[in-house]
Amino acid sequence: PFLIPEEVPCDRAGIEHLREMEPVLSSVGIRIRPAEEGGLAVLAAPPALAGERLRGFFDRLLADAARDGAPPDASALRERVVRIAACQSAVRFGDRLAPEEIGALLAERREGTFHLACQHGRPTSWVIPLPELERRFGRKG
Repeated sequence: PFLIPEEVPCDRAGIEHLREMEPVLSSVGIRIRPAEEGGLAVLAAPPALAGERLRGFFDRLLADAARDGAPPDASALRERVVRIAACQSAVRFGDRLAPEEIGALLAERREGTFHLACQHGRPTSWVIPLPELERRFGRKG
């Protein structure tokens, strides 16, 4: 839960779409209500969806809803919500990470739970053979 609700700009149609999605949003830890001055008040969300990432999440969710027209069934909607949340909360180029966060990512890699591609199919890591590194740095190990 947020100490102070996050305000997300949203028109009436968007608020109605989100109200229909409320049970699914709630099931993944996102609690919403219409804001007093228009828009949306987000009362709770997963920690990785803060600030601009939270706004990006709702922008993508509403864009998908507007494109699709009819709302998907509950399980398809839940999958969409989880995918968009994962995408919006992912570590991105230029993000500053605490040493603990870096350690957690490296531990995932060692345990084999680290995915080699994001949900869009872009690689998340590469294997660079030692001879290639030696060649690029002009050094022999």
